[in-house]
Amino acid sequence: MPNERLVYVVSYAFDAATGHGYGYLPGRKDKSYDLNAGTIFRGVEGKRFHSWTQWDEVAKKLIQARGQ
Repeated sequence: MPNERLVYVVSYAFDAATGHGYGYLPGRKDKSYDLNAGTIFRGVEGKRFHSWTQWDEVAKKLIQARGQ
């Protein structure tokens, strides 16, 4: 769509050794902080969190597809 734009950023990392994924919301010193805080401010920015199983399943498929 012609008016699409980025409105929120979440980084994701998967630990193959444990089978768990982690999400990261940009903190004050990160480039995407102002963008995120302008969209929604949660008060937990700059921290990592265990991702939900559903998130890991979707991410795993996307990661595998990029590797092909």
